[in-house]
Amino acid sequence: MFELTGELDYMVPHMIAILTSKWVGDYLQPHSVYSLSQALLGHPFYDYNDPPKTLFTHTLRDLTPPPRTMKQITLSVSNGCTKLSVLRERLALLRRRGLTDAGLMVVSPEGWLRGYITQTELEYALGLLVGKEGETECFLGGVGEGEEDLSVFVDRTPIMLGEDTPMEVVAEVFGKVGCRYVCIVEDGRGVGVVIKKRFLMFMEEIGRP
Repeated sequence: MFELTGELDYMVPHMIAILTSKWVGDYLQPHSVYSLSQALLGHPFYDYNDPPKTLFTHTLRDLTPPPRTMKQITLSVSNGCTKLSVLRERLALLRRRGLTDAGLMVVSPEGWLRGYITQTELEYALGLLVGKEGETECFLGGVGEGEEDLSVFVDRTPIMLGEDTPMEVVAEVFGKVGCRYVCIVEDGRGVGVVIKKRFLMFMEEIGRP
């Protein structure tokens, strides 16, 4: 505005007024209006620049889903293939859980992690197969082939961390890498998955006084 109007005489007073208001605002409330809006709306929010002190006492093992949940979100494929009816059943289970940003961890019959497919990608892929028989073999990647190739919808190289990974490392991964999920592995076998929303909720819980 000063450049447009040429009124340079008022620049210093305006700068002083802006700095004063900024200092007073930070003194009264250090959090930004966006952070406060997240809290008021009930959305999970985690300030990566101000981690809770108890963060360093936790590991990724604390976020490993229970066996019942893992049974629902783990998809075992033989030769990279599974039946279309199985995919439809698993999608129904994901929808029932109400987590639109969840997904399925794809593993071999021996438990080796083969990839991860999000719920949105799975919904889109199955939407392309409307009218197909449930016995249709769907290929999700690896060694083998099926009647329908859905491997393009599978993340074959998800970020993988061990169960004993310190939680501060997990915070760095979610905060700086910007991933939406992390697969938990043990000796190459998939044992769990953590989505960002679940991580943020956990950080909010341990950060409460």
